[in-house]
Amino acid sequence: MPVLYLTDPEEAATRVQALVDSGAILGADTETTGLDPRAADLRLVQITDGEVVLVLDMAKLGAPTVLLPLEGARAVFHNVQFDLGFMLAAGVRLREPSCTQLEAAALTHDPMMSLAKAAERFLGVSVEKEQQVSDWSAPELTEAQVRYAAMDALLTLALHGELMRRIKNQRATRGFTLVRSSIPAIADAKARGVLLDRVAHGDLVRDWTAQREAALGTLRAVIGPDLNPESGPQLAKWLDANLEDGPRASWPATPRGQLATDRDTLEAFADVPLVKPLLDYRRVSHRLKTWGEGYQRHLTPEGRIHPGFLLLGARSGRMSCRKPNVQNLPRDPALRACFVAPEGYRIVAADYGQIELRTAGLLSGDPVIRAAYEGGHDLHREIVARVTGRPVAEVTDAERKLGKALNFGLLYGAGAATFRKRAKVDYGLDLSQEEAEQFKRVFDETYASLRWWQAEGQREAQARGWIKTPGGRRVNFRDPADCYTDSRNYPIQAAAADLQLLAIQRTHAALLDAKLPAHLVNFVHDELVLEVREDALEDTAALIQGAMTGAFLDLFKAHDPEPLARGLVEVGIGPNYAEAK
Repeated sequence: MPVLYLTDPEEAATRVQALVDSGAILGADTETTGLDPRAADLRLVQITDGEVVLVLDMAKLGAPTVLLPLEGARAVFHNVQFDLGFMLAAGVRLREPSCTQLEAAALTHDPMMSLAKAAERFLGVSVEKEQQVSDWSAPELTEAQVRYAAMDALLTLALHGELMRRIKNQRATRGFTLVRSSIPAIADAKARGVLLDRVAHGDLVRDWTAQREAALGTLRAVIGPDLNPESGPQLAKWLDANLEDGPRASWPATPRGQLATDRDTLEAFADVPLVKPLLDYRRVSHRLKTWGEGYQRHLTPEGRIHPGFLLLGARSGRMSCRKPNVQNLPRDPALRACFVAPEGYRIVAADYGQIELRTAGLLSGDPVIRAAYEGGHDLHREIVARVTGRPVAEVTDAERKLGKALNFGLLYGAGAATFRKRAKVDYGLDLSQEEAEQFKRVFDETYASLRWWQAEGQREAQARGWIKTPGGRRVNFRDPADCYTDSRNYPIQAAAADLQLLAIQRTHAALLDAKLPAHLVNFVHDELVLEVREDALEDTAALIQGAMTGAFLDLFKAHDPEPLARGLVEVGIGPNYAEAK
């Protein structure tokens, strides 16, 4: 197959335009001088229709105008977010990109499969990657580098054909289209990044550092000077030797037989005197490493963080985030206030209210859940009233926390012991085992239709091994024979993931069409976070409300969703993320 290494701008522009005009799906790849598009350069862009490979040397072609025809191309990359980051930095915005890494994830639930691994698994081709780490900033590239670059584009195109054939055979093309259509919005959000108040965050880091040192001093007085408080095996051995018989007898063990030292276990035993100083240290140490030092390592000189959003990051299809994670923010107003809008802008946070419970009510048809949302009632207060036997009007704000623990803790079929533990860890509620069992019994009786639907779902999961989501995606169970929890979790979480994807792409498209000065910057659970210029706040809020509500009504149209759309989208505005909540 011809490989054309292009360094003449006129010839490159002509050939790129001709390839795009053919209407063919193009395999594409890039080679760069580094990993960060804000600090490194785009060296090569390779595109192929399967008949010829164009290798564009951007160091010699100069201005990236030769790439502009690709904006309207049907181009498929592997690890598309990396390539789009460099394309956007060059001023090129692809409207319909696809990604073989995402296609593989749709089939395998592995969101990080490399091109080499995918080619070997799906094409039976072994790929040599030695040239990947060669010097792409060299004035003259070698013939081996050019051949390597061309081969990656060809492999991507071949892989795309095979993966989409398999997705089509699973009747999941519509579901993958839902995922693919979200790619441009995610790329734009990563490119813009979230803005951090350096001063406020620096003050917070210093405060956490002082708290950690104080907590470590207190802990050392208990565990001695030699034990490493970050070492699970050392802590397990120490706890085994020092715990009193009562907590020691009920303390869970790891598969290897040593005492568990994870966060949830420590939180469940927070009242044990030996555990409290250890837990205090672990809490502040985790805050400092994750949201303090971790964020500072990724700050750009402009004060922004450009996280890696991972579509299909979880098996359910939920998005994840890495390097660093800006989605799992604790409910700490001081930290959330560090995420700010630039001058002349405001943070807008648009959240789907209680979407997992609404989704459960829609898919199961549970009349109690539906009636609560249709009537504008508070489902958390209502379940507290049922378990306590008191009128809803008498349920206090403090008691409502029990309702959240019940609805969110028991929704996916947890047993009484697990519910009791989660109520303690997540909500600070001390329940006896008898209370937990009674509350679970009332919950199951109250939402009887939900429980029946979940039992039927488990039987279907065991028989088929997979489910189809409202958006048309296929989600496979790890172990269909043992899927009690997953068969209750995946249908709801996967549907909520579909909704988030649809809301993201519709909001992004509507903002571009309206040419509003508003930018998606983060996705926190079921919430979209934007930076919006002050003079466009009203128009943007209305647009988001419409896009998110429309996504909900369209995705769940088979389940009569309109009555449950009351109070669906909550929009907050503020100078920072804390005040926009």
